[in-house]
Amino acid sequence: MSRVRWKSDNPLDLKLRNSTSRVFWSRGKGQTCSRRAYVASAAIAMVLLFGIFTVAGLLAQSYYGGLRGAIRDPNGQAVPNARVALIDESTSVGRSTITSSDGEYAFNQVIPSTYSVVAEAAGFKKFQRKRVLIATQEQITLDLNLELGELTQTVTVTAEVPLVQTSDASQGQVLNDQQLTELPNIGRNPFILSKVAQNVIQVGNPVMNRMQDQSSTALTSVAGGMLWQNNFFIDGVPISDWQGRPIIIPSIETVAEVKVQANTYDSEMGRTGGGVFNTILKSGSNNFHGTAYGAIRRTALNANLFFNNAAGIPRGSSPNDNWAGNFGGPVWIPKVYNGRSRTFFFLALEGYNNSEASSTRFYVPTALERAGDFSQTKTPGGAPYVIYDPLTTVGNRVGSYTRLPFPNSVIPANRLNTVGKNIASYYPLPTSLPSFYGDPDLTAAGVAASRGRQYVAKVDHQILHWWQASLSYLRYYSIEPGANYFGGPASPDQWALSRKVDATAINNLFTISPTTVLAVRYGFNRFPNVFYTTSEIEGFDGSTLGFPRSFLDEAMGRAFPTISMTTASGLANSNHSWNTFVNNSVSAIVSKSHFSFNGAFTQSSPINPAAGTGADVADMLLGYAASGSASLATRLTDYTHYYSFYGQDDFRLTSRLTVNLGLRWERENGIQEEQDRLYVNFDKQAVNPLAANVTGTSPKGVIQFAGSGASPR
Repeated sequence: MSRVRWKSDNPLDLKLRNSTSRVFWSRGKGQTCSRRAYVASAAIAMVLLFGIFTVAGLLAQSYYGGLRGAIRDPNGQAVPNARVALIDESTSVGRSTITSSDGEYAFNQVIPSTYSVVAEAAGFKKFQRKRVLIATQEQITLDLNLELGELTQTVTVTAEVPLVQTSDASQGQVLNDQQLTELPNIGRNPFILSKVAQNVIQVGNPVMNRMQDQSSTALTSVAGGMLWQNNFFIDGVPISDWQGRPIIIPSIETVAEVKVQANTYDSEMGRTGGGVFNTILKSGSNNFHGTAYGAIRRTALNANLFFNNAAGIPRGSSPNDNWAGNFGGPVWIPKVYNGRSRTFFFLALEGYNNSEASSTRFYVPTALERAGDFSQTKTPGGAPYVIYDPLTTVGNRVGSYTRLPFPNSVIPANRLNTVGKNIASYYPLPTSLPSFYGDPDLTAAGVAASRGRQYVAKVDHQILHWWQASLSYLRYYSIEPGANYFGGPASPDQWALSRKVDATAINNLFTISPTTVLAVRYGFNRFPNVFYTTSEIEGFDGSTLGFPRSFLDEAMGRAFPTISMTTASGLANSNHSWNTFVNNSVSAIVSKSHFSFNGAFTQSSPINPAAGTGADVADMLLGYAASGSASLATRLTDYTHYYSFYGQDDFRLTSRLTVNLGLRWERENGIQEEQDRLYVNFDKQAVNPLAANVTGTSPKGVIQFAGSGASPR
């Protein structure tokens, strides 16, 4: 395992010019902004404008922090009309404001970063406080004391101790870049590290901690909250699906910090029955910087499995590779555009090939049993296993039944069902002689080779001195297969789960005045979630088993039927589902989900109420299934709308007391379906529509459907 870091130092000459209304930034000689630079800036602005004019609204939940405080003279008196600048130390992008009559200043909607705070006032030395860390949703209070003197004199203070958040009562813990990078995290899942925060309990499978393990990640309780009830954000955009899962788990290489909020007392946060995971992606800076990471583990470094050792089977090929990296800096095109202190990019990627070997024991029918000959089959006590003929079942007066056994427990060839016999032929032969019916006689080994890829891009741009914008895009792909122990279309555990996720966030900050900032955000997420089987992808033809074409034409999908057995191993899987989650958000959360296909296919032979031979394999050979079904799925387009508005204000009554007042309004209209096909209730008292066609009785009971204009039917 290795990690390489590099960066290029090119310090920016930052000059704070005297001005009555704003802060200007400039470089040395020859660094003026050219016409081509303006053209490039306009092109970037057009892209970022999309996030503003597609929809409109007020800002809801965010990741921004804040800074407030008071400017005082050596006697502790307020200094009004002092100019205070807040400068991002990594990008040199800054904002400024003017203190009020009582010396108070405030910066709202501050992007989490490390800042320098510069205060200027006539008759006082310029004061500069460096390394002021503002984390996700942290409201910092910083009072500054100016010294008498000239503006040409500067007092510089470098922070040594992190500032304590005293401006609000919201509680949480920030996991910064150093913690995310250096703390042990074998799955490289930033949300898993929330366990270091107070009142966080994770109950998911600890092995399931990769970027593809969204469901296990959701099994987290925060401050006693229920599982699957947390809210996840990336750059202020919600990424939780209807089940409470994060649709994408960002790579550690791209995460600047994660704030785990256990108790959100301010009105800005809502729509959660648990905690909030507020994630901020990294951004470029004025220096080019990057990291590279790699980890390799070969099959030879892993011990063999227990059942493999017992059966003399070597471990299957199971290499594990993991790689990641990032690179960011200013957008710089030689002789065309110099984006230092203005335009920044950040790129990251991560991928893995994660192979997991497994082995288990099955009971599969012997060659004689597959042919209907159970004459050599024994019970656990060593007695001959008796196979009964279901067609000889006779009812007794006392309510019981008797059946006659097949001679020598051999099913005649003319009694074997074609479908049952063809299905049984897909069983592999045992590798050992079973002592009795049901005794495991096959050791099967398999390898589940998961693959995951993630690509991240982010652009930050200072469009105008009063307009700052960012665009982030995450693309993630994974496939997680089962072990496929038998191979072929009938193998159990032959399923695969495929996911391809897109997550986008566009953030805009408008400085309307030195004391007023408007933030506008747009987000779009897409989360296709597809379960399928190998036989389905290959288009298995059920007619080869003997099913009539007329039946297969009405069935859903083309896959090997799922066979559930009582004693012998089952065959195939019933994991067939397609669903897509789509989330559009502006201001309040607006979600729209499209479950494009969802269903299951399970098929066996026709039901016979008199079936029963005493052995499940014999039942299958005779065509006497205990149950059977074929499911037909309806394509549904479900959606829900969520609206929220809030107002929040903080009053600093004294240097030790701040009062937070807020009001939040939320409304969610519940699940609806665009074409009224989602069943939501059964009204037992309503008159059934069929009552008009029936005489002598009045049938009741109607099904109610969700959706616009839904009505009982």
